[in-house]
Amino acid sequence: MVARNSRLLLWAAVWALGAVALALVALSSLPDPLAIHWGPDGSPDGSAPLWALPATGFLVAVLGLVLAPIFSVGSEPSMEAFAVTGMSGALAVALVGVASYANWGADSWTEAREIGVLAIVALFGLPLLGIASGIVLGKHWYPVKLVERSHVSRDVIEVESGERVSWVGRARVKGVPLGMFAVAIALIFFLPEFPLWAFVLVVGVGMVFSQVEAQVTNDGLRVRLGGVPVRRISLDSISSARMIDAEPVEFGGGGGRVVGGKTAILLLAGEALAVTLRNGRQFVISVDDAATGAGLINGLVELDESRG
Repeated sequence: MVARNSRLLLWAAVWALGAVALALVALSSLPDPLAIHWGPDGSPDGSAPLWALPATGFLVAVLGLVLAPIFSVGSEPSMEAFAVTGMSGALAVALVGVASYANWGADSWTEAREIGVLAIVALFGLPLLGIASGIVLGKHWYPVKLVERSHVSRDVIEVESGERVSWVGRARVKGVPLGMFAVAIALIFFLPEFPLWAFVLVVGVGMVFSQVEAQVTNDGLRVRLGGVPVRRISLDSISSARMIDAEPVEFGGGGGRVVGGKTAILLLAGEALAVTLRNGRQFVISVDDAATGAGLINGLVELDESRG
């Protein structure tokens, strides 16, 4: 596993070492404690011990590495994994650089420089650079074949040994996010003390339950609601897959349901991906282009069985 992720580990290490090295070089010219937070007027209003600068740089830099498995394709990291690792690493360098610049030469943290436009540009610009460079490296080192809709119906889409593949199907319920936003606005209007966190919660729920996404990779099937991972089914636990026409009434209604030996996530009636597991249970999810997703799953299952 480490060998497969060696390049991603190296990518994260470059950023982490860069952030820590920058902090260590600056330490002798910084006050202890140093300013780490600035108010709306740009003046420092919070401090931390000097050792927190390299520690924070390191922790922020490796945060992307911790999140990288979410974006894996097969047993290897994907372009997105490199992008998120580059983003967190570049953010770490930016944080250390801005804090060092602001505190440089100050006798006390209260005398640190104000945070200006250049600092804000660095805090946003460097992470964007990290994302862009991560995308370039990820595409170069770990190319993924995107399997798209085919007009020819195929029960099995053949996958070559060593080939990394990915397919994504989605289903959206139009108007839900806007409707939930309208509800939240109405609550604020009629309930002046309606808390901000509740407003965010209402809108967030609308966003999450307005879209379902199924992704098939060499690992198996991954399901997200509104971008939030909710289920992962490994390839070795899948027996077969097919496209079906699903009606929510068959499962007791729309949304997430468990009926008999079936688990379903149905936002819409119609086309759905039905995956049969080796234990006999079935997982059904409403997505577009389900036939292609099913064919790719069957191809991956055949390839896995031929290796065994």
